[in-house]
Amino acid sequence: MRSEVTRLCLVALALLAGCATQTGVISTGQDAYMILKQGDGFWVSPSTLTAAVTDEASHHCARLGKVIKINDIREQKTGMRPGAYPEAEIHFTCV
Repeated sequence: MRSEVTRLCLVALALLAGCATQTGVISTGQDAYMILKQGDGFWVSPSTLTAAVTDEASHHCARLGKVIKINDIREQKTGMRPGAYPEAEIHFTCV
């Protein structure tokens, strides 16, 4: 019984981990970048997506030996139309 519960928890975590699409870091100019992440359902919190893109942006700049300067962050909550899932978008520079 316990192993079944563990297995179900692992499957649920794997499904939740795959519940977002992301552009990755996109260059928008010299030392300027953006990242967009979209949840795959209404249950995904925009603030969770914002935290994820901010963390990835910070790590990207750290890999370059620089620090992040956030220029803009946008969140979009779910909409009533089909396919309108929550999103977070960050525009940043590495300085």
